[in-house]
Amino acid sequence: MAGTPEEPADPLIGTLIDRRYRVLKRLGDGGMGIVYKVEHTYLNKLFALKVMRQTKDEVDRKRFEQEARLASSIRHPNVVEISDFGVLPTDQPYFVMEFLRGNTLGDAIAEDELDSLLVCLIAAQIASGLQAVHKQNVIHRDLKPDNIFLVDPDDQADKAAAGRGSPDEAATEVTFVKIMDFGIAKSIDNKLTGTGMTVGTPEYMSPEQATGDRVDWRTDQYSMGCILYEMLTGFLPFEGRSAFEIMNKHLTEKPVPPRQRRPDRAAEISEGL
Repeated sequence: MAGTPEEPADPLIGTLIDRRYRVLKRLGDGGMGIVYKVEHTYLNKLFALKVMRQTKDEVDRKRFEQEARLASSIRHPNVVEISDFGVLPTDQPYFVMEFLRGNTLGDAIAEDELDSLLVCLIAAQIASGLQAVHKQNVIHRDLKPDNIFLVDPDDQADKAAAGRGSPDEAATEVTFVKIMDFGIAKSIDNKLTGTGMTVGTPEYMSPEQATGDRVDWRTDQYSMGCILYEMLTGFLPFEGRSAFEIMNKHLTEKPVPPRQRRPDRAAEISEGL
């Protein structure tokens, strides 16, 4: 029986980008780009580098460049830092981010129940990061647990960062939050994506997103509410067999109150919820 064909080697692995970023490892794939672990050869420091997939679509290219531009305009301990931008010889744009160790909030929710104190600490940091995002007139538009990173407490560099804006410095020895992935973020003043176009993740999508209406910072707050609900209960506010069904529920239904979803945790959840 013939063996499974091996995946072709990634041509970027081992190469030196712009005479300073040595590509060490492929970390993951996204809809618009591929993320690599790289080492800055002069600083001897690790970074994450995101390269846009090869495409001739100019709108996709503008969105990739917009992700780098919008994210780099935000300086806050709870938002991933973008430090550099460039273009490969293949004409693929890339940008460089801080390298983080840990896992996503989505992984944490799936693997273990979060106690109420930890939920509050995570939520406070998300809110703090979002405030900085919105002060720059940026809307994330895809806030969800998979785009919230929980930094490994053994990462000493981020422990130091935690002291510069964390809601509770002692608590961040356990959990420190970074908002990531501004791939479909939008400046309120930018018309690249206007009304009539639906973007985002249905399970965390605000009603105005679901209908393609114009959005503002409140759409991120709605998404954060969905994340809080999931952290507290272990369930999504709305589920369905299709994206359309889920989006329609956001428009027409109210979620089951968290205390009813998890009566065993009623003592930990405010009576108004």
